[in-house]
Amino acid sequence: VDDYVDTTFNKRRFELYETCAASKNTLFVNGVGLPQPATVKTTQAQGTDWEGVVLDATAAMDVGSHVKSCKRAVLMLNKAAILVIDHVALQHVALAEARFHTHASVRRSKSAARLKGEKTILHLAFAASVPATVKLSTGLPTHPPREPDTVVRWLTNGKHCEMALVTLMTPNDPGRVTLDDRKKKVRAR
Repeated sequence: VDDYVDTTFNKRRFELYETCAASKNTLFVNGVGLPQPATVKTTQAQGTDWEGVVLDATAAMDVGSHVKSCKRAVLMLNKAAILVIDHVALQHVALAEARFHTHASVRRSKSAARLKGEKTILHLAFAASVPATVKLSTGLPTHPPREPDTVVRWLTNGKHCEMALVTLMTPNDPGRVTLDDRKKKVRAR
C-alpha cells in the first residue's frame, strides 16, 4: 500500500486493491483469486533445460464450482524465458483468467502482448485448451497520486469444466507457444 489509511491496519485490509487478489499476477476462477489468508502446496519441478515450481491451490479455492484441481506451474526455460501453465478442473462450468500487472506500455493482439519498459521489451505469447482472448484493463490504486497499473488479462471466452491457460514470457524477441491438449503437451520457442 502506497499510503497508510485506517483500513490498512484493520480486518478489512484485504479489500484494498493493493492487498487483494485483484492486484496480483495470479489465476482467477469465476472472477476470484485466492482468499486471504490462504496457503498453497508448492512443489519443485525440474527437467532438461527447465526448472520451476508447481503451485497447487485446489484446497484454497472456493468459488462455488466444486474445484477438482487448480494449479499453476511457473517454469524457467533455458534461463531465457518463463512459462506459466495454469490448469483448472471443476465439477461445474466456470470461467478462468490469468492476470499480469505492469506499468510498462502495452500493445496487445488476440493471443499476444508486448510490454515496453524503459530499457527492454517483454513479449507474452498465449495458448489455451479452450477459446480464449487477451484483454487489457486498468488497476484501481487506493492512493490517488499513484498511476494505475495496466492489467493484461488472458481469459476464457466462455465457461468450461476443464481448461488450461499458457503464457510464455520472452525478453526482447517474441516467442511462440502452442498447446496440444489431447496429448497434454506444451511447445514453447
